[in-house]
Amino acid sequence: MDINLPIKMDQQIFYHFNNKLTSDRSCIGSILIGNDFCGSGFVVHNSRLIVTSAHNLESIDGTITYLTASDDEGKNVKSYVLTVIRILEEYDLALLESHEKVTDAFFSIAPEFNVAVYQKIYYYGFDKKKQEDQELNRDNDGNPEVRPQGRHIYESTISSIAKTRIGHGPLVDYIEYCGYCVPGFSGGVTMNINGEVIAVNTRVWVGYGPRRKKYFMLSQAFSIQPLLQIIDSLRA
Repeated sequence: MDINLPIKMDQQIFYHFNNKLTSDRSCIGSILIGNDFCGSGFVVHNSRLIVTSAHNLESIDGTITYLTASDDEGKNVKSYVLTVIRILEEYDLALLESHEKVTDAFFSIAPEFNVAVYQKIYYYGFDKKKQEDQELNRDNDGNPEVRPQGRHIYESTISSIAKTRIGHGPLVDYIEYCGYCVPGFSGGVTMNINGEVIAVNTRVWVGYGPRRKKYFMLSQAFSIQPLLQIIDSLRA
């Protein structure tokens, strides 16, 4: 289904949806540890804060980098070294900070987890296989010479809303939806129709039919609300 819907972010229209994200794409990117792709991430609140899933950072053995391309052609590819601010394993959320400005086209976070079944959502992620199929070359300054691959915006509808626990942690709000989601989408943004972040892509179940043909993907996205208090404290 083609989408031609203006999405408002920070009271300005930054994006139009037509199955792919257009305009400045620096607000979405891949998370790397060393030279290994481990998931997706996105910029929130200001030009330097990056959100991803905590499980993307389970094995930190090397520099954490945010890799992004600000245009469709990938002619303006940049990487940003990240520092971990907080990892909330009990909510599968992580907040990182770039050492330098990434973009002014950052995402706004919805003030509360106000969602409903059948509500439209928009989500994105990077296909990890497409990332790993590339050889990550870097120039003499350490900048990547290839652009992130497999970046798309998808539309879906919330099929259910529930709570779960990670281990013995607190209850975690999440939504479920059917739609394309593959390894690498973890840490990607899930937005409401106003372009506000409501959740972070977390995991997916794939149903198979005869001859192992996929017939559905049921995805879960965990609420981003537990990070709000931390982000608010950084504003002070």
